[in-house]
Amino acid sequence: MTIIELKRYCSSYLSPIFDLGELQNTVYRVLEDAYGVTRRDLVLDENKEIEINMKDLDIIIEKISNGEPLQYVLGFENFRGHDFKVTSNVLIPRPETEQLVEIIISEHINRDDLSILDIGTGSGAIAITLANNLKGDVHAWDISEEALSIASYNAKKIGAHNVEFKRVDILSCDTIARQYNIIVSNPPYVTHTEKSAMQSNVLDFEPHLALFVDDDNPLLFYKKITNLAEHGLLIGGRLYFEINEMYGKEVGELLSCCGFSDVKVIDDFRDKTRFVTGVYVGR
Repeated sequence: MTIIELKRYCSSYLSPIFDLGELQNTVYRVLEDAYGVTRRDLVLDENKEIEINMKDLDIIIEKISNGEPLQYVLGFENFRGHDFKVTSNVLIPRPETEQLVEIIISEHINRDDLSILDIGTGSGAIAITLANNLKGDVHAWDISEEALSIASYNAKKIGAHNVEFKRVDILSCDTIARQYNIIVSNPPYVTHTEKSAMQSNVLDFEPHLALFVDDDNPLLFYKKITNLAEHGLLIGGRLYFEINEMYGKEVGELLSCCGFSDVKVIDDFRDKTRFVTGVYVGR
């Protein structure tokens, strides 16, 4: 099959599902990530013959047609230049979280001997990226053994040797045994009432344990982690949260009431309230 025939084959089956922009991006990613065909190849070498296992290709198309996220179908997602293995046991790393990591790196790039804790690590994207860009040691916690297995795999594959993974149920945690310069968390923050507005490929495939929090206690994880951070952060240490855009003010006030100064509520690149940070100064 030639490159152009492969593109047409994929497009013909996926065109009823996506609008034109989404269709093009999906097909281009299937071609590049599954078969090594770049957009340059499509322009300059579209008649080149490539070997295709049609059974495998049809399985990919069927999964995408059934709404499975492309990242799960292909088995990875790129996060700040590295491919992270993802399965339905972990959330797919998102550009907003890349922005959070960029904020942390920019604020600490010139420091040595940092100690960092990532709570709810999932695929390990935050912890591994920080470990590879900052000087120090990183601890990464998650309640899911399956997630920790994937995160450990990603750390070895990407070459982050200074990350220690541990199973911890943060809601049952009474204290943090050591003190850190940085605590970061992207905890569950989607309320159940928001389910109706979510895309089915997220709702049906991504792990609910990492997504949802009860409507009557939407700040559950933020309250718990902030309270733990009062003992788990060194004086002058900084806490970083990714948040539900509806609760920026509330999370910011929470930090201000718990011994944090220089509290900032930050918008993401889509102009949605997405991050809260603060420096621990003590009560």
